[in-house]
Amino acid sequence: MLTLKLTRQIALKSCLLLAALLCASHQLSAQISIGGINLPKPKRTSKPKTDQPERPTSGIANNGTPGGNSDAPQGDVQTNPNAPPDYNANLNVGDQAVAVDRFRDVKAVRIVGKSGAAYKVTELKSPDSVQWYSANSVYPYFDYTAFTEVMYNYKHYVTPYLECYGKKHNLGETKVTEEGYNAFGARHFDSAQDAQKTLGAEQPKLAELDGELKSKLGGAAPDTFLEYLSNPAIVSEIVSQRAEYVKCAVGVEDSKPDIALSAFLSDIKKAQEEAERYTPADFLYLVSAGGPSEQLLYAVSHRAREEWAGQWLKNPESRAEFDAEWEKLAAIATKKIPTYKPSAGSYRFRDPAGEKLLMGALKNPSALKIFRIGTDTAGWEIQRDSSNFPSYRYKTMKVYFRDPNDDHPYCRVVSARVKQDYAGGGRYNSEVYRSSVSEEIFGCP
Repeated sequence: MLTLKLTRQIALKSCLLLAALLCASHQLSAQISIGGINLPKPKRTSKPKTDQPERPTSGIANNGTPGGNSDAPQGDVQTNPNAPPDYNANLNVGDQAVAVDRFRDVKAVRIVGKSGAAYKVTELKSPDSVQWYSANSVYPYFDYTAFTEVMYNYKHYVTPYLECYGKKHNLGETKVTEEGYNAFGARHFDSAQDAQKTLGAEQPKLAELDGELKSKLGGAAPDTFLEYLSNPAIVSEIVSQRAEYVKCAVGVEDSKPDIALSAFLSDIKKAQEEAERYTPADFLYLVSAGGPSEQLLYAVSHRAREEWAGQWLKNPESRAEFDAEWEKLAAIATKKIPTYKPSAGSYRFRDPAGEKLLMGALKNPSALKIFRIGTDTAGWEIQRDSSNFPSYRYKTMKVYFRDPNDDHPYCRVVSARVKQDYAGGGRYNSEVYRSSVSEEIFGCP
């Protein structure tokens, strides 16, 4: 009996051990089978339960609608890189506005929260898109799409005034013009007169643009601190003050160095070189006719210089450059001009009719001190055309004199051609007339 009792205990323990092993081997399956009976596996929850309620998102009420003042912005805050750090339009929660991000992209938004110097906004086109912007990057609302559409048709009429706007508001070119595009130089004028004529004719277009902005934007023209195609403040000021801006733009053209100035400077330098090398024995002329001769006059005559510079040298830097070169030429002229005298052979023959025509080209001829007058030939020179037929005949008349009204100590020679046109058959018209007149500075006798 004792042996049977022990055997039953051992069997019972073995069954219990077997059951435990079966449970361990089947713990990953959906059910456990013990002794032919299938038992369902107990399920475990993936997350522990908590009795604490979820906290609402900062700045959003428990019902999911935007709240008033928000907690401090968390994470990224967009900022317009062009805007002054202290700018704040002091807008309110619920206001529509325009926001500019770090890439200078413009978005229409609604303010849903504020925190210190930042606004929490949702995009009007995507209300679920929430973003924080620095206060200096959010501006009173205007219809940005309508503004860009208007400017597509009118920007050509605005670009001539951008330089004036930049100077008036102390803004650099990149803060006013299109990025990567030199709008200051987008339109070119031949002169201030050309600018006045062209811009004057375009004033009705600026008036049209003024009306379009008021109609499409309802008078809203906030400063986004961007270039003019994204900034209604720039355009609105230009068109509303268009008369003032036309004067400025014409003045800008008037002050620009003329492209011909480099040629005039070359004439001065050429005159310097020629005058410096001149000696009576080696050269027939002091400086070349044309540009160098004219620049020699401006070097020695301050009156002639001021008259010429008033027309050509509106830019102070250009004027200073020319004055320096003229003074160099004047210093050379002081040494060389007294040695430069006209040839007596140029006055060997007299021609009363030709001399009268020549003297008629001079101002106040009775006040002049005449040293010589005449021509170098007794007859006429024949001018022929490309077929070798006579066109006219001429004489070169010259007068060598000193004008007491000159503001320099030198004398002058004035030359002119007197002509008779060919009438055919070996004959010439009876009329004698004067054509081109030239002038050159010489030393006095």
